[in-house]
This record gives sequence, structure tokens and C-alpha cells, in this order.
Amino acid sequence: MKGFFAAGLLTASASASLISYNMPQFQATPDPLDIPHEQIASGDEIWVPWVNKDRGDQALVNLGTIHTVDAALEFKTRWLRADGGCNEDISRIECLPNTQLSYWVDEKKFDRDGKLILHNPKNIAQQRADVVQFKDRFFGAGPFPYSDDYGAMVCFAASRKCEAKNLVWPQAEFATKLEATEQSRQSVLAFNKAFVPT
Repeated sequence: MKGFFAAGLLTASASASLISYNMPQFQATPDPLDIPHEQIASGDEIWVPWVNKDRGDQALVNLGTIHTVDAALEFKTRWLRADGGCNEDISRIECLPNTQLSYWVDEKKFDRDGKLILHNPKNIAQQRADVVQFKDRFFGAGPFPYSDDYGAMVCFAASRKCEAKNLVWPQAEFATKLEATEQSRQSVLAFNKAFVPT
């Protein structure tokens, strides 16, 4: 994990004062995203849109305040609700060679004026244990290719930061590989390397 720190990712204490609850504007942006590596984990509020075109899901992901907590990356997402308010989640993700492991840390809900109406801190150890148990029970050890979800985007962003390369997301070659369901163990692990910060 020391590569994360060497590349400039913040620790939790360093980023605590950077939290802001002003809701950024949701708006369509050209695909793919092209985010300079200097902005990733810079400590600035760098909110970028994430969209699942198949399901119609959309969120904002803060790539500027990604920071390391033990073996995980901690990051924030915001979801716009139908009533004009927003949810802000704090999550952690472990970017592993065989799969990603993500779990909740904290949940907040704000009304349309930015007033906090719900705060639901999570039992982080229990959250992680539940995810591990679920994956072990229904999927096994893997390896499994990274998908195009926002957690994978965070892993890929951190990896690009470590390599001093811009984040371009999504990439056509990723979409082609992610659609494949029959892959050898070696090809999955080779594909996953791009998502594991070093």
C-alpha cells in the first residue's frame, strides 16, 4: 500500500477537513471522462459523474478526496433523489488482484436545501464481514474481472494516479473484456492488474 502514499493519496486525517456538503450539479458530460492524474486524491473536491447506461443509474464520485485507510481506499459518492435532496455515502474498497471488496462506512441524507436529515454511521467491521461472507457463499474465491461500477472506477483512478497517468473512463477495450463471461484465471488476473494500485 505504500505506493498509494508515494503517489500522493491522502490519509483519513488529512482529508477530514475537506468534507463539504454543497451538492454539485448533476449534468451530462462527454464520454469518456478524462481526468488529469494530478486531480486524483489531490485533496480538492473533484466530483465526476458515473453512469450505468444499461440500468440508468447515475451518481457523482469524489475522486479528489480518495484516501487510504489500512488496506482500503475510502471515497464519497452522492446520489440525487427524486425530491431534490441527495444522499452522500462514504465507502471503502479494497482493490485486490482477484476481485474488489467494497463496503459502507457512513450514510447521510440531505434535503434539497442541504440540511442534514439523516446520519447513519455503519459498523465497518460488520459491513466488511458481511460482504466477505456473501462473496464466499455465493461466488467463491474467484478471480472475478472488475466491472464498470463506480468502485472499480475508484480503483482504476488510484492505479492511474500511482502511474502518473490520466484517468480515461470508460475505455472501449474494458467494455469488450467485461462482457466476456468465460475467461481463464490467467486472463482475468491480467485484466485486473490495471485496477490494483501499486
